[in-house]
Amino acid sequence: PRWWDDNVASMLQKSVSRPWHERSPKALFRGACGPGAHARFELLRLRDPQNLLDVGFTKVDGYSNVKECVSDLAFQLNGTKDDIEFILNHRIKAHVPQTNFSYYRYLLHMPGSATGSYSRNLQYLWSHGSVVLIWKNTASEWYYQHLRDGVHYVSVDVTNIYPLLQSLDADPYLQLRLRRGSTSFASTYLSGRSLTKRWFSIFTILIGRQSNDLPPINKKFACTCDPVIREIVFSKCHKCEITNKRGHSISKFVGLLPKAPVLSQPKA
Repeated sequence: PRWWDDNVASMLQKSVSRPWHERSPKALFRGACGPGAHARFELLRLRDPQNLLDVGFTKVDGYSNVKECVSDLAFQLNGTKDDIEFILNHRIKAHVPQTNFSYYRYLLHMPGSATGSYSRNLQYLWSHGSVVLIWKNTASEWYYQHLRDGVHYVSVDVTNIYPLLQSLDADPYLQLRLRRGSTSFASTYLSGRSLTKRWFSIFTILIGRQSNDLPPINKKFACTCDPVIREIVFSKCHKCEITNKRGHSISKFVGLLPKAPVLSQPKA
């Protein structure tokens, strides 16, 4: 909790040093290209005649390179060769560290790249004095129930993000209300004290459900991947190699990412 509060305080301090009128009026998004990045593809293929979007892929997950990923997403989403070329030429961007988020007026949260669902990135967007935009999705985390569209953030998708950015930038009162709303939300629900209280409530319930009795174990069916326990009591489980995998390799092993992605041919 202390580390989290210190990090938030540091980001807020930086945001105060960056006046609103000096910030970029663009919406910032950076993220990976992956098999579930459908919403990200829809965003990145949007043309931007008024230069309101600073969005892009920074890396690739589950494919050998970003071109394969973009081409496969285009195939799945009826994208065109022009869409592919536009993204590869204009939407492959450098990583932006959190310390620089407050150079932007608008921070955009997108669904994740692996399955197109949850992404933890949202928790890092509230402490920069910016307006938070959340792409419409069905993912959920415990604090989402307290979020209010138009108070703490603004909900966007491919149909409204461009006109919404235009109207937002022309309404300083709405900007201020949303910025105050996002900061207030973070201090109420995402402070170190609030997070500690949340975890305490969870562990209190779990403790109440614990028993001092040993759980019944049927040795006929029980197995383990622990070599020490295996030698004494149980047989070896199947697929114990998963216990030695890390990162992308485990994602591929359990099927979240394709093991051998095939480059699909985009539709013309």
